[in-house]
Amino acid sequence: MSLVKWIRKNERKLMAALLVLIMIAFVGGVALQEILKRLGAGSQVVARFGEDGQIGQRDLFEAKNDLMVLRLLGVDRLMLLRQSLFQTPDFKSRLLGQLLFPDPQTAAMVSDDLKRAIVQNSYLLSNRDIDEFFSETGSRSEFYWILLTAEARQAGCVISDETARERLKYLVPQITENQASAAMMVDYIINKHRVPEERIIRTFGDLLAVLSYANLMTSNEDVTLAQVRSGIGRRGESIDAEFVKIDAAMLTADQDEPTEEELAQQFGAYIDSLPDRISRSNSYGFGYKLDARAQVEYLIARVDDIRDTVQRPSAEATEEFYRRNVEVPEYGGLFKYSVQTDPNDPESTIEKTRSYAAVASKIREVMIEEKTNSKADMIFNEAKEITEAGFAGLDMREATSGQLGDLAGDYGDAAAKLSAKHNVKVYTGRTGMLSQREIAGDNYLGMLAVQGQSMMPASLGKIVFAIDELSVTVLGRFDVSTPKMWENIGPMRDRSGGIVAMVRVTRAQQEMEPAGLDTSFSIKGVVLDEADDEPAIYSVREKVVADSKVVKAMEQAREWSNELVGLLENKTWGEAIGEFNKLHEPKDGDDSVFVPLRLDELSGQSRTSIEEIKEMKVLSLENPIAADYVKMMVETKALNDKLYSVFSPGHTEVLDAKRVLEFRPGTSYYIVKDISRTTVTNEQYYNLKVIGSYQIDAIRSDNLAFIHFSPENIFKRMNYSLENQSDSDSEETEQTEQTEGAGAA
Repeated sequence: MSLVKWIRKNERKLMAALLVLIMIAFVGGVALQEILKRLGAGSQVVARFGEDGQIGQRDLFEAKNDLMVLRLLGVDRLMLLRQSLFQTPDFKSRLLGQLLFPDPQTAAMVSDDLKRAIVQNSYLLSNRDIDEFFSETGSRSEFYWILLTAEARQAGCVISDETARERLKYLVPQITENQASAAMMVDYIINKHRVPEERIIRTFGDLLAVLSYANLMTSNEDVTLAQVRSGIGRRGESIDAEFVKIDAAMLTADQDEPTEEELAQQFGAYIDSLPDRISRSNSYGFGYKLDARAQVEYLIARVDDIRDTVQRPSAEATEEFYRRNVEVPEYGGLFKYSVQTDPNDPESTIEKTRSYAAVASKIREVMIEEKTNSKADMIFNEAKEITEAGFAGLDMREATSGQLGDLAGDYGDAAAKLSAKHNVKVYTGRTGMLSQREIAGDNYLGMLAVQGQSMMPASLGKIVFAIDELSVTVLGRFDVSTPKMWENIGPMRDRSGGIVAMVRVTRAQQEMEPAGLDTSFSIKGVVLDEADDEPAIYSVREKVVADSKVVKAMEQAREWSNELVGLLENKTWGEAIGEFNKLHEPKDGDDSVFVPLRLDELSGQSRTSIEEIKEMKVLSLENPIAADYVKMMVETKALNDKLYSVFSPGHTEVLDAKRVLEFRPGTSYYIVKDISRTTVTNEQYYNLKVIGSYQIDAIRSDNLAFIHFSPENIFKRMNYSLENQSDSDSEETEQTEQTEGAGAA
């Protein structure tokens, strides 16, 4: 039978099928879903959860429609903008928003906001916690929606349609800045996407239920009165003290050299401890275990040197720049200014344009700066080409450090070629084995950072110690990609704009115990001036000798403390201190070191909680410079605890105490004269009690939000598992997820 005859014979059937397809295309969305249900399409199970829960293709289709409805209602913006009671980012809303509405344009901003919040509000979280959360979120929003709504429903956390409707009426004007009402938004969705009103309200109610359940699960820790009282007491209580301090560090020069036996004993006691980790078992904070370390090779040029070589623009060139860019928004701050027309109305302004004569000198500076930056970029792009020429054709993802080391171009040769070609001194060299803390403290390396998607650039120390051979730090989804050894990092500029640099890691060493007392190595940093090229050696022996002398000096400090207290039995504090200084001041020919004692004061000293120290320790993992601050916090807390031990129960003042306090974290002794403390009154306590309890609960709740909304934790607690699929189905699903993941990234 010919095609024409077959069409004529089946004309009615073809017309009916065409009408059905036109109707489906017209109604779309939910109607198509209902038709698919009746036809039995989408019944294949792709995953299971809980005891008997299952997810099919139809469920994913419905979940996608639900999320579309929520987006049209502006819920994605609501999740992004919601604030807590204390006007800080609402962690739960923002984390849920990233799970359900992943957006690469806003994700980096949300990540930055959360990182700032944990610093400002002392959360017991780290940047790593945030980076890990964002690295886990991907393109599985429909799965998260199904699991989270099912979890809330199973727990009995359900929001009625009436409540959902009222909340929607209240929130939509806020989201749209009063540009639309809830009724307008709902009508639009009904007319445009054919979603019934009941379905819209129920979907919004399900979202509220998920948030309500999250609040329930992250706020269920009881805040005790003791915790509230302790927190308010610490913030409102302070101590004043007058004392004499005998610093053992001032006495170490007078101590005998320790014997080999003493050194071996000191070394063996703390060989497995990292330095400055003060604890009950290590009250001095001694430690000889070596931090993870890396050697860095660098290419550096000074921006001033590059600027000196660029050609100065002529008057004709600056005039042409003015004509070409006077209306360009990028240069608006240079050429445009506002004038207030009505002195009584700050908003009555008009925009005016500066004349060429008024900005000619600034134009010249701008042009020189642009030429300088352009030449710097050119120099270091050439540096990359020279040093990476051997990597051509190499799969960098699969390449090993050994392969890259064999193929990497020589920095010395590159520096010589670039210096000669561009008439700019390009410095090169290799550092010693530096810890993350030493890199952060280097005059040049410590100022270098690389800008990724995040507004917070990743410091060089963080990037270097993220390499596979060390894995001390973790680069987040919005930072730069993790480099390999011998792979170039940069080009980059320092924060002050003084240098342009490119570096690479040439050697790495994990945290380890030293082989012995005679272990030593170079810790030289970047050297640009020959005058700064001095040996910098870390010697385990020298460190152990210094610590051994501190222990001996503490014994002398204790003897001096008791001697001063003995003099105070028959003398005033001034007389006793004067006589002590006279007895111990060096005589002729005596080369001992002596710092005269005197009365010192502490005022308004408040106590630090263990939780606050924990928070700082968490932050110091990503910012090694903060380690010094953490050490100071620990020492201050230990000193305050010592001072508080002077008070008898119920007393707030002790006069003429003559109390000797050993203070090992600060390697010193304190002889206390007078001490007093201010306490929080009952009225102050009752005024602050409610807000104090809310603050404690809010911090705990936000800490737990990262656990509650962690994708891994969601899958685990819902007993989620993928259904067995055929090889072709599995391959198709994997390809789909990879494609969606790439789009989300």
